[in-house]
Amino acid sequence: MVLRRYLSEVITLGDAYLAVMAESTVSQRGWEFVAEHDGMASVLGAIVELEPGESYTRAELADAAGMSLKDLYLSETLTALTGVGLLNRDEGEGEATYAIDDDSPVYERAVDFEQALTENTE
Repeated sequence: MVLRRYLSEVITLGDAYLAVMAESTVSQRGWEFVAEHDGMASVLGAIVELEPGESYTRAELADAAGMSLKDLYLSETLTALTGVGLLNRDEGEGEATYAIDDDSPVYERAVDFEQALTENTE
């Protein structure tokens, strides 16, 4: 019950929470940024496979990354990726959704990295 209440509060806090968490979770080095968040590699791997023009719910992103929604919440990965500009969060009506910012340097580098590894392992 306590966890449910905590998650409910975290989910509804909005932009102020995102800004604070982004500041506290962004590393000075890229690999440290990935290592700081459980599941970050899986989420990044999923994001580079998804369509940039679409919006995705937390549940859809968790499914694409092969992780539970609870683990995605607790890892603060979406907050961190929003903080570095890779994802744009839309509070809109109902559940918040996330859109990939394909103009983001972080997204571009993640796609480049994925392609380079794929080409070198074929």
